[in-house]
Amino acid sequence: MNKTKLIIIFLGLILIMLVTLVVISNKKNVGNTEPIIVYSPSPEPTTQVIINQQEELQAEQNYGKERQRILSEKPWILKMPLKNEDYFLSYDTELDIFNATIYISSRYPENEQLNRVKQRISKDLINIGVDVNKVRINYTKVQI
Repeated sequence: MNKTKLIIIFLGLILIMLVTLVVISNKKNVGNTEPIIVYSPSPEPTTQVIINQQEELQAEQNYGKERQRILSEKPWILKMPLKNEDYFLSYDTELDIFNATIYISSRYPENEQLNRVKQRISKDLINIGVDVNKVRINYTKVQI
């Protein structure tokens, strides 16, 4: 055999021995690990926790009262949003405004479509109990 083949065989045997040693040492370490015990303090009720619970309860009560007030003033809100193939209409309770997205087709004159859909929106709002003379409607058109 020539010298190069002997060196390759020798290096191969060393590599095999190193891999075997690594595998054997990992198997020994796996069995010797001790569990790590983590201690966490148990929470004790404090004044802060009680105050936060009281604040949370008050916030829930306020939300319930506000929801009831809105529903009594605007019972139609449960029927929102309104949507069909011509528009999508939602109501913003914070701004007290309707937001209408009107879908405009390029096949028909835009002004005719806008007028027709605005009339339909007014009719649909009246049908669910909205006084259209007392509300604001923000119109946005979208090309489809």
